[in-house]
Amino acid sequence: MEIYDSQIETIEGYLRKFESSSAKICDAINLLNATKVNLISIKQNIGNTNSYTNLSTLVVSKALYCVVQEVNKAQNEKSEENLAQVVHSAWEATMLMDSFDKEKKFALHYLSNRKTLLEIYKQIILSNSVYPEMLEYYRAVDVFCGTVRKSKSQMHVSSNSDVSSALIQSIEEMPIPNYVSIGFPSLSTETNRYLQIERINIFLSNTLKPLRRIKKSQSITQQEYLTLSTRVVSLALNKVTALINNCNSSPRFQYEFSDFNFAVLEVYTVFQKMSSFDMDENFKKHFDEQKSIIKQMKDRIIKSSQMSSSNRTNNSGCMVMLCFVGGLIISIFYNLVKI
Repeated sequence: MEIYDSQIETIEGYLRKFESSSAKICDAINLLNATKVNLISIKQNIGNTNSYTNLSTLVVSKALYCVVQEVNKAQNEKSEENLAQVVHSAWEATMLMDSFDKEKKFALHYLSNRKTLLEIYKQIILSNSVYPEMLEYYRAVDVFCGTVRKSKSQMHVSSNSDVSSALIQSIEEMPIPNYVSIGFPSLSTETNRYLQIERINIFLSNTLKPLRRIKKSQSITQQEYLTLSTRVVSLALNKVTALINNCNSSPRFQYEFSDFNFAVLEVYTVFQKMSSFDMDENFKKHFDEQKSIIKQMKDRIIKSSQMSSSNRTNNSGCMVMLCFVGGLIISIFYNLVKI
């Protein structure tokens, strides 16, 4: 009995430590691992009694409550990478809880939560074999969409550092000069467009790498892969469309080109990069239509530019001929006067 009492006290100590902690999923996993050996020993000594089952259920209930709270919190946040990490850890904890004995009434509650968590796990992570690739994929989406979760250190600095906030404020208040000359718009428009297009290109590159590995995985269906790949193109296409629609049409140069025309030419290269992604059949039709429209616009712009360039060349040739004829007439007149 002394050994039994000692094991009970040990488990109660782990429970007290858990309740005084931050109660994250990692703490729940530690609790489950720490108490499992003692619970097995107690069961071997006193059998599957109510006393043992109640204690085992108590441990699982504490861990399950923590898991549910963390998953719900992560679902309410915008970071997809963080949600995937939380769900993966939650499922790891669930695998441990499966081996614990539970009271019949609590077991029904546990199985209901387990079923829900498994559905979330399959929806977000798909398979444990591609978990690293899914994290890489979600990280790229977070960066592109601006939903990266701030670390505690970042939040601490932004909220509690008077020095940092003062520095940030002083920098933000400094005027940023724009270079403007006759026939040239503010370079900030051009720079902003360049940065947006570069951001889209980086997003496509960062998602293409994990998608290629996911595609090769035998644990992922073709439809699951296509859903992930199509989503990337959809996000990029929305940004490209907004960029074109919101583009300022003020002249960039004093010739026939406009800021809009340059945007079309730059965006077409992005369309070519998006074409390398696999898409489901319905979305592919929509994408091809949008790409065709941009290509027609690009072709018209290039053709118009070539015609204008040709006209300027012809006009320059006429001016040279006029100057030559004028000079010849003056020379003849000058020689006649001398005679």
